[in-house]
Amino acid sequence: MADQVKQPVETCKVSELVLYNLIEQYQELLEEEKRLSKFKDEKKQKILELIGDAETVEVGKFVVNNKTIITTSLDVKAVKQEAPDIYNSFLKVTESKRLTIKEKEI
Repeated sequence: MADQVKQPVETCKVSELVLYNLIEQYQELLEEEKRLSKFKDEKKQKILELIGDAETVEVGKFVVNNKTIITTSLDVKAVKQEAPDIYNSFLKVTESKRLTIKEKEI
C-alpha cells in the first residue's frame, strides 16, 4: 500500500501542462536557492576572514557584528534515556504536510 500513489479525491482543475510547467519552475527555483545559499555562505566566510577577531566593524553605511552568543538547550536525547516517563509526559504531537517532487526514473 505504501508503494501506491494516492489519486486526488477531486479532479485537478488545471491542465496537466500548467501543472507540469509549475513543477518545472518550482524545481528550477529550488536549484537556484541552493546555488544562492552556497554563494551567500561563501560571501559570509569572506566577510568573517576580513574582519578577523573584531566583534564590531563599521564600513560605510554598514555595522557588522560578530559576537559570541551563548545558548542553553535541553539535551532531549539524555532526558529520553535517563527519564523516559518525564520525556513521554512532555511529548507534543504535531501534524503537517510535506510537498515532495521527484523525477521519475525511466
